[in-house]
Amino acid sequence: MGEKGRALGRLPNTALAPPPEKTPEAPRGRGEWRRAALALVAIGWTANEFTVLLDVYRQLLGLSQALVIGAFAVYVLGIVPGILLGGPVTDRLGRKKVVVGAIVTSGLSSLTLMAGSEVTALLFAGRMLAGLAIGAAMTSAAVWARELHERAPESAGDPDRPARLASVCLSAGFALSGLCSALIAQWLPHPLLLAYVPQLALTALALAGVVRLPETAGPVGRSHNVGPVGRSRTAGTGGSVRPFLRYVLPVAPWVFAAPTLGYVVLPHLVADALGEHVLLYSGLAILVTPGAGALTTPLARRLAARSPLAPGVTGMATVAAGLLLGACAVQRADPRTALAASAVLGCGYGLCAVYGLTRTAQLAGPGRLAARTAAYWALAYAGFTAPFLFDLLDRTLPAAGILLALAPLCLASLLPLAGGADRAIGQDEPRDTIGPTQGAPPT
Repeated sequence: MGEKGRALGRLPNTALAPPPEKTPEAPRGRGEWRRAALALVAIGWTANEFTVLLDVYRQLLGLSQALVIGAFAVYVLGIVPGILLGGPVTDRLGRKKVVVGAIVTSGLSSLTLMAGSEVTALLFAGRMLAGLAIGAAMTSAAVWARELHERAPESAGDPDRPARLASVCLSAGFALSGLCSALIAQWLPHPLLLAYVPQLALTALALAGVVRLPETAGPVGRSHNVGPVGRSRTAGTGGSVRPFLRYVLPVAPWVFAAPTLGYVVLPHLVADALGEHVLLYSGLAILVTPGAGALTTPLARRLAARSPLAPGVTGMATVAAGLLLGACAVQRADPRTALAASAVLGCGYGLCAVYGLTRTAQLAGPGRLAARTAAYWALAYAGFTAPFLFDLLDRTLPAAGILLALAPLCLASLLPLAGGADRAIGQDEPRDTIGPTQGAPPT
């Protein structure tokens, strides 16, 4: 045996043994979709952290009613472009860039509103930034969470979980921000500064949660797509917009009309019976209304398992019931009944929001999910003008009568959905275009 052979013979046995097997990696994608959806808490917080402070701005800064309402309305003007642009931009650049940008913008909006206590014009800029952030994120974060969920190990069980969690997180941001601002304004000094600190902390947490998440769209997402080969889970109804117009459009405006009537209009109508507790009551109404919506998510899931239309129909009926209860509260000037009506309206909001998101995802064609989700949110936010329209009508009509008239109008919006759950995808679309995991109704 040569020198080389003798050297090999002196090597320990472990050197010649086969390499140990690698420990299996943890399943990729577990929990990532949750972090994408949870970012909506920080972004949604910007919606109502300012709303409950309207009276404080009037009292401490001496601002006129028109100026304060103008700053409030700028939010609506910012959110619709954010929604409409968010869909196409997130398809082109990717979900992650848009969501991270929205988180940063939401933090900048809070900083700008803090400076607005010294420079009034910055209140308008801050509200515009808040609207843009929420508008862009509502589409991108919901779609990003859904696409991350599709690559996660737990995706096979329930593909609509991301839509429900996104709705809950957005509702949580809406609900908690108003109460938090009300408590700060009631008992802490410098409320026009300290009321925005919680959102800044949430911004930092949201950024830490999403910064390392993978991209799922745009050039990077397409080149690293690890989804299953074959028909997309969001195959939907191809390019046709008719099912979307029939099954989503009638419900969408009520998604935000219901809660804004609950936490903006009703507290104002019973304010005379509240005395010095108006601010706390407004904060409580902001907590109760979207908070009740978040609690309806399990019910929405059970209803959707029976029929894809059930959450929408139940939600609209609940909104109508809340309007009737609100009319009774206004007629009796009863804050407790008004708060109960706000909670009922919030439940209707939650059911309708989940229905709209899930049905939009089920009906969207390949590559159209983000754009259709953006269209859904834009239509939903049209309902945000309900308090302004109510104020116009209230100048000539009794408030209780307006609420009573809105109830049958709400129920009439269900007429386009008539036709049965077996036709929920649309008569003019072949059923086999729906992906098997989208919850299509049984044949």
